[in-house]
Amino acid sequence: MIIFGVLYYMHPARIKSFCLVLLLIQLFASAYVNEQLRPLNARVKNGVFKIDKLVVSDNWYLPPLKNKLGAPEKIIKGVNNTYTYTELGLVLFEGIDSILNEIQIFYNLQNPTKVSPYAVYRGDLKIDKLTVDENLSKDLMMSSLIKWNPGPSFSPHLYRAEKDGIYLYFEFTADEKNLVKVSIGRVKA
Repeated sequence: MIIFGVLYYMHPARIKSFCLVLLLIQLFASAYVNEQLRPLNARVKNGVFKIDKLVVSDNWYLPPLKNKLGAPEKIIKGVNNTYTYTELGLVLFEGIDSILNEIQIFYNLQNPTKVSPYAVYRGDLKIDKLTVDENLSKDLMMSSLIKWNPGPSFSPHLYRAEKDGIYLYFEFTADEKNLVKVSIGRVKA
């Protein structure tokens, strides 16, 4: 309503310019939102963890990743500060000195917690030659990551693997035929 009031009092020669400015603002805002919600391309290979072209595993420093993803919808302060990107299906865990402790990529929203996203991850995730998606079973994961060292797990249907300074946790449904989430982090010395 305010815009119509402004247009009413505006000189007719300036109305076109004003409308063009409004259109440009809308286009830039739409491009920004689309960039933030576009599917991501994540890769783990040879000790390198990348999201699109950003090499996360260089120093596991969180601010460049947060800058790439935009503002999180949920922030919870605690032992780890958690940043939930509810529409991207991601949760970031921040440790001391803005270091990324872990990223969780959600494929199934069963048993949500207060840090869980509202949507599942719609991007690509490839670990070595394994394409990860919600239909990944425990058996396929185990047979595809034979060069990864198994590690300790702390709950049923959760499996750890590590290689080249990176660890992975795969959490599966009770029948172990579908993936719930993947966690990726740096192996601490």
